[in-house]
Amino acid sequence: MSAIYEERKKQVLQHLSQNGKLSLQELQDIFQLSPATIRRMCASLEADGSVIRVRGGIRIASSNTQTDYSFEHNSVEYASEKIRIAEAVCRSIHDNQSVFLESGTTVYQCALCLADRIQNHLCKNITVFTNSLNNLYVLAPVTQVSLIGGGYRSERQDFVGHLTERFLQNLYFDHAIIGVDGISQDSGLMVMDFNTAHIDERLLGQSSQVTVVAHSGKFDKRSLLSFATLDDVSRIVTDSRLTDEQFRAYSQHAAELIRA
Repeated sequence: MSAIYEERKKQVLQHLSQNGKLSLQELQDIFQLSPATIRRMCASLEADGSVIRVRGGIRIASSNTQTDYSFEHNSVEYASEKIRIAEAVCRSIHDNQSVFLESGTTVYQCALCLADRIQNHLCKNITVFTNSLNNLYVLAPVTQVSLIGGGYRSERQDFVGHLTERFLQNLYFDHAIIGVDGISQDSGLMVMDFNTAHIDERLLGQSSQVTVVAHSGKFDKRSLLSFATLDDVSRIVTDSRLTDEQFRAYSQHAAELIRA
């Protein structure tokens, strides 16, 4: 892209970080460009993942808010619900299985719970693969763990990118446990960045069963990228705050829905 485009992109994202949304007229006022040029600029910004076009304007894409992500902050949200979700998930992990644990705070609770079960001899001979440093630190003292490397994301304390996908390409798992940023009936399972979506898509094809862990606040919520339908995974484990109406609606899909 040209230097002019990059400068305009920078200005757009600065305005969106303050306002969340910009109308086409506001963009014309800011840049003093024709409506046709503004529309082409918006199309380019959407194509590179910077914005999402909405009726009459644009809004910031979830991937551009990642600098606000904090593993520590997210850990305290729905904290008790995440523990119950983890306990329910770990009961489905059996002896002699290979398990992939993705990064994320709910999956981290699964790592803690799994470590506790292994230490208490409730399951044995578990081989863990993960792209998360947090999961590695918890599980390495109690079982065999392989860390999948790649480009490091300090805010998430995990590894993603081309190298991560290359490491994964010849591996197959009995059980993969992944998180999501949003779940909706029409858009399915969603995340906020391309790197995570690529890993999750690969795990779907290389795991005998895939469990999605998601607290109830993520239901009826969209994020940037849809990587699977609700029929593509084995189960979705959430918490008891999911309403009966939501439970009935989402239970119509192939994934088993569990309220912990």
